[in-house]
Amino acid sequence: MTSNTRRRFMSTVVILISRISLSRKMRWLRGLQLSILGSLECSTQPIGAPNVPETRRPHHGDFPMKAWTIRGDAASPELVLGESPRPEAGPKELLVRVRAIGVNRADLARRTGHYEQLQRLSDAPIPGLELAGEVAAVGANVTGWRVGDRVMGLPPAAYAAFARLPADMAIRVPSSLSWEQAAALPMAYLTAHNALVTEGRFARGDHLLVHGVSSGVGLATVQIARLLGAGVIAGTASPQKHAALAPYGVDVPLAHGDAQAAERIGIATGQHGVDVIVDMAGASAAQLSQQAAGLRARWVQVGRLGGAKADIDLDLLARKRLSLIGVTFRTRSVEEIAALVQAAAHDLTEAWGSGQLSMPIAKVFPFEQADAAQAFMRQNAHVGKIVIEGCPD
Repeated sequence: MTSNTRRRFMSTVVILISRISLSRKMRWLRGLQLSILGSLECSTQPIGAPNVPETRRPHHGDFPMKAWTIRGDAASPELVLGESPRPEAGPKELLVRVRAIGVNRADLARRTGHYEQLQRLSDAPIPGLELAGEVAAVGANVTGWRVGDRVMGLPPAAYAAFARLPADMAIRVPSSLSWEQAAALPMAYLTAHNALVTEGRFARGDHLLVHGVSSGVGLATVQIARLLGAGVIAGTASPQKHAALAPYGVDVPLAHGDAQAAERIGIATGQHGVDVIVDMAGASAAQLSQQAAGLRARWVQVGRLGGAKADIDLDLLARKRLSLIGVTFRTRSVEEIAALVQAAAHDLTEAWGSGQLSMPIAKVFPFEQADAAQAFMRQNAHVGKIVIEGCPD
């Protein structure tokens, strides 16, 4: 029996046990169910170690899993690979066997304690906000999902063998995508969809400026805009990345700090200016944003890699009737985030499956090299997404 066949068989057994134990209140069957799930997870036992006896009645934490945790203080944080208790799905959650993990700037910020709104799950929190994997267990109040389903989404602790995922924030993975391709999608495209469509009110024919266009969010924004019938798209990025941007539909690639950037945008748009600005740079791009904006433009401020404090010409803001809109997921309620996730999934899933929307993967790291993956992100030399493989079976 192959490992995949064995996994499908054991998953079916788990489902049957769940139904019997719920209908007949046979608690010992719940223990057997957890024993089977433990055998399917990324084991921390050495090869040849004895299995946990089926007669044991495990509870939360009886089966440790491999996980990366943040240790130390904000001044000298480090990622440590070790054992953590395997989580259980809450009533409205899915338990996901993690197959691939997307790396994000927020992972770096959380490592230093700057992603303050994220709930601290323990004294040694597990980082990671993006995953793709298989449903391993379904919460009691969840409908529409089954064990074995392919899923991607935004969990609170993805750098682990298993992770909890709110069912309302779960997205089905198109069958055409690999685990690595799927893990590269949720954060970038959900952020881009919210900035461009929900807050930016982007319409067919609108001209667009994206600061930080070579990032995952930047490339996702460009692709969604093209899908919606964009006019001219301009984007700022390091000059060495400009050649890689052409296939994604960037008409006017701009270097950071280009003194002629506003003039070039004016020429490209027939002096109309841009209608929507999606800004991952912040202060360093604020002057260009104000200069390039057309009448009644929407300037959506997403990130602040170039600084958090900028000079704003309020007179220019008034004359152009320019809207400056700040966005973040950090201060939104669970219900708000769930609504945004479902709206983006509705609009984008078909395009993900057909390949109209796809995220270039800069590099894939083994699970054991998660720390190296974050170090690679800090170099800021990549185009697209960095992905970590799931903990191997």
